[in-house]
Amino acid sequence: MRIPEDAAVPPSSTDADELASAAPFRVIVIADNASVLRRVSLSLGEAIRGGCRVESMSGSEAGLAALSRETYDLCLLHHQMGGGQGLTVMKTARASGCRVPFLVLLDQAADTLEMSAIAQGADECVPLDTASDAALERQVRRSVARARALDAERERDLTERRRLEDQLRQAQKMEAIGQLAGGVAHDFNNLLMVILGYCETLSLSLPEGGPTLGQVLEIKKAGSRAAQLTQQLLAFSRRQILQPKVIDLNWIIADTDRMLRRLIGENIVFRTKLASELRPVKADPGQIQQVLLNLVVNARDAMPDGGAVTIETANVQLDATYLGMVHSSLKAGGYVMLSVTDTGTGMDAETLSHLFEPFFTTKGLKGTGLGLATVYGVVQQSGGDILPDSEPGRGTTFRIYLPQATADLAEQRLETPAALAGEERVLIVEDEGPVRALVTAMLRRQGYDVLEAASAEEALALEEKDGDDIDLLVADVVMPGLSGTELTQRMKDLRPRMKVLFISGHTDHVQLRNELHKPGVHFLQKPFTATALGRKVRDVLDGLLV
Repeated sequence: MRIPEDAAVPPSSTDADELASAAPFRVIVIADNASVLRRVSLSLGEAIRGGCRVESMSGSEAGLAALSRETYDLCLLHHQMGGGQGLTVMKTARASGCRVPFLVLLDQAADTLEMSAIAQGADECVPLDTASDAALERQVRRSVARARALDAERERDLTERRRLEDQLRQAQKMEAIGQLAGGVAHDFNNLLMVILGYCETLSLSLPEGGPTLGQVLEIKKAGSRAAQLTQQLLAFSRRQILQPKVIDLNWIIADTDRMLRRLIGENIVFRTKLASELRPVKADPGQIQQVLLNLVVNARDAMPDGGAVTIETANVQLDATYLGMVHSSLKAGGYVMLSVTDTGTGMDAETLSHLFEPFFTTKGLKGTGLGLATVYGVVQQSGGDILPDSEPGRGTTFRIYLPQATADLAEQRLETPAALAGEERVLIVEDEGPVRALVTAMLRRQGYDVLEAASAEEALALEEKDGDDIDLLVADVVMPGLSGTELTQRMKDLRPRMKVLFISGHTDHVQLRNELHKPGVHFLQKPFTATALGRKVRDVLDGLLV
């Protein structure tokens, strides 16, 4: 870069910004020519009087020693030092890890010299024969300002890289734990299915108030807790299969209002601010209830001495500027906001950075570290995002944004025993004997005509005999021999009007996810209650699920 004789020209606004941003600074001048050292020192007289430090080193050894032990904003290096070997100092310094920018001083303007210096690593070049003292000073300031700007950009890039690396590590951690959870989920959920199912059956047959009923209910409570922990593991790893419906979040909040008030206790004020004409969203209503539950419990635990919890909903429009500012991956558009705010202890920036990591907890031995990880997994899997806002001593707000749905709201129905009953013929295909017996008993109590099969092959034999009368196939996904999905394909080819309901403890089965995109195919996650099974079967048979 050549500097013309323009010292008398006042600097532009851009130049002024560069000059201002470059002060104060520290410069080292390396040369073995006394006149060059004197010339540069005189040229930088204004900078020295402005409080900046300019150090002169005579010879390459002294210069390299200074560069190795001190930190400088800029090095002015004489090209002709050592008989034209001045750039050796720069290359040696670079090889040792020195990151200082180099401004190479040329005795005279020469394109070949300038190109050679830049090619060997110089940041800029200045021909001393055409640059005035003022122009040289201004160029030094500009070089320092640009170097600082590059350093700031590198720091931003490094910060972004660290953030992306943290996200990758988090994703890998979630993937590893998700694989572990998914691997044990099938067998574990089958066991819980039997435990919870027979607890429900026993509780209906035992007299109220008796000690045996209380014991059965305690077993059921422990089993439900185990099932919940399994679902939390699967939720934060996003390996569960959500069953979304078009819902009104205000309805979900109203439906869980009483339970939430019981959870927080009498020393905490519970408020809701629900928007009128709230747009619907498409989400799994059961999982949204779980999200609310986890956030409210977290809020309660942050206020041991009492306070207030506020749940709010609103229709919002998010633009690209805001989404970029909060580092959200959402696209600009219309969303429904669900927020939970507490007046508790709040969190610092370090805690916020780990908030959604699995097993990270601030509750000591009382916390599992899965609550907020579960919330994050559900929200992300529902196409939304969750943004925490907190400071120590100022409480916490979690804002969840879910895309506004365009379809109509799902119909809300009463679930009386009569509404869940039916007379249709149902074929149950399940290789686990205790589970098969339990599901059969559940549906028979609700009035259905039930056929049983322990394998896909046995089911095909029944289909040949009674296929015309089978209204619904209820099949496990993973079985020895033919899988449930393969069985479905064969039976649907023969009976295209037959409805299908998969039941499984697996949640990340590729065949199942592919099948769920087909019309007339639905899914119920194990473990489930008789009421949940009856509701799902009735909805499938009545064509209420698409």
